[in-house]
Amino acid sequence: MCWERGRLHRALDMFVELRLLWEQHGDQVALASALCDIGVTLLAAGRTESAIGYLSEAESMLADESLHELADVTIAHGRALWDSGDAAGARVFSAGRWRR
Repeated sequence: MCWERGRLHRALDMFVELRLLWEQHGDQVALASALCDIGVTLLAAGRTESAIGYLSEAESMLADESLHELADVTIAHGRALWDSGDAAGARVFSAGRWRR
Protein backbone atom coordinates (compact mmCIF):
# COMPACT_ATOMS: atom_id res chain seq x y z
CA MET A 1 0.00 0.00 0.00
CA CYS A 2 2.88 2.43 0.71
CA TRP A 3 4.32 1.84 -2.75
CA GLU A 4 0.96 2.78 -4.28
CA ARG A 5 0.82 5.99 -2.26
CA GLY A 6 4.35 6.82 -3.44
CA ARG A 7 3.32 6.33 -7.06
CA LEU A 8 0.30 8.57 -6.61
CA HIS A 9 2.51 11.28 -5.11
CA ARG A 10 4.96 11.05 -8.02
CA ALA A 11 2.10 11.15 -10.53
CA LEU A 12 0.58 14.14 -8.77
CA ASP A 13 3.93 15.96 -8.81
CA MET A 14 4.25 15.33 -12.55
CA PHE A 15 0.72 16.55 -13.30
CA VAL A 16 1.29 19.71 -11.24
CA GLU A 17 4.44 20.39 -13.29
CA LEU A 18 2.46 19.87 -16.50
CA ARG A 19 -0.18 22.28 -15.23
CA LEU A 20 2.45 24.96 -14.73
CA LEU A 21 3.94 24.30 -18.16
CA TRP A 22 0.58 24.58 -19.94
CA GLU A 23 -0.31 27.72 -17.99
CA GLN A 24 2.92 29.32 -19.23
CA HIS A 25 2.18 28.31 -22.83
CA GLY A 26 -1.46 29.34 -22.72
CA ASP A 27 -2.79 26.03 -24.03
CA GLN A 28 -6.28 25.83 -22.44
CA VAL A 29 -7.11 22.29 -23.59
CA ALA A 30 -3.80 20.87 -22.35
CA LEU A 31 -4.15 22.82 -19.10
CA ALA A 32 -7.64 21.44 -18.57
CA SER A 33 -6.32 17.94 -19.28
CA ALA A 34 -3.60 18.39 -16.64
CA LEU A 35 -6.20 19.64 -14.14
CA CYS A 36 -8.32 16.58 -14.91
CA ASP A 37 -5.31 14.31 -14.36
CA ILE A 38 -4.66 16.01 -11.01
CA GLY A 39 -8.30 15.50 -10.05
CA VAL A 40 -8.34 11.84 -11.05
CA THR A 41 -5.10 11.21 -9.15
CA LEU A 42 -6.50 12.92 -6.05
CA LEU A 43 -9.64 10.81 -6.40
CA ALA A 44 -7.52 7.65 -6.52
CA ALA A 45 -5.74 8.84 -3.36
CA GLY A 46 -9.07 9.24 -1.56
CA ARG A 47 -8.99 13.05 -1.59
CA THR A 48 -12.43 13.44 -3.12
CA GLU A 49 -13.16 17.03 -2.11
CA SER A 50 -9.87 18.26 -3.53
CA ALA A 51 -10.48 16.27 -6.71
CA ILE A 52 -13.87 17.92 -7.22
CA GLY A 53 -12.29 21.38 -7.26
CA TYR A 54 -9.75 20.49 -9.95
CA LEU A 55 -12.31 18.62 -12.05
CA SER A 56 -14.80 21.46 -11.81
CA GLU A 57 -12.15 23.94 -12.95
CA ALA A 58 -11.12 21.69 -15.84
CA GLU A 59 -14.72 21.25 -16.91
CA SER A 60 -15.42 24.98 -16.95
CA MET A 61 -12.31 25.57 -19.07
CA LEU A 62 -13.54 23.11 -21.69
CA ALA A 63 -17.10 24.41 -22.02
CA ASP A 64 -16.44 25.63 -25.58
CA GLU A 65 -13.68 23.19 -26.51
CA SER A 66 -13.34 19.57 -27.59
CA LEU A 67 -16.30 17.33 -26.74
CA HIS A 68 -13.93 14.38 -26.30
CA GLU A 69 -11.88 16.21 -23.67
CA LEU A 70 -15.02 17.55 -22.02
CA ALA A 71 -16.51 14.05 -21.83
CA ASP A 72 -13.45 12.68 -20.01
CA VAL A 73 -13.51 15.52 -17.48
CA THR A 74 -17.27 15.33 -16.97
CA ILE A 75 -17.17 11.59 -16.31
CA ALA A 76 -14.40 12.01 -13.73
CA HIS A 77 -16.22 14.97 -12.14
CA GLY A 78 -19.45 12.96 -11.87
CA ARG A 79 -17.55 10.04 -10.30
CA ALA A 80 -15.96 12.38 -7.75
CA LEU A 81 -19.35 13.88 -6.85
CA TRP A 82 -20.80 10.38 -6.46
CA ASP A 83 -17.89 9.31 -4.24
CA SER A 84 -18.38 12.41 -2.10
CA GLY A 85 -21.97 11.38 -1.42
CA ASP A 86 -23.50 14.02 -3.70
CA ALA A 87 -25.65 11.59 -5.70
CA ALA A 88 -27.95 14.39 -6.89
CA GLY A 89 -25.00 16.37 -8.22
CA ALA A 90 -23.62 13.28 -9.93
CA ARG A 91 -26.94 12.60 -11.64
CA VAL A 92 -26.76 15.99 -13.36
CA PHE A 93 -23.95 14.54 -15.45
CA SER A 94 -26.17 11.80 -16.87
CA ALA A 95 -29.43 13.72 -17.34
CA GLY A 96 -29.28 16.02 -20.33
CA ARG A 97 -25.76 17.23 -19.62
CA TRP A 98 -24.70 16.90 -23.25
CA ARG A 99 -27.42 18.95 -24.87
CA ARG A 100 -25.94 21.96 -26.66
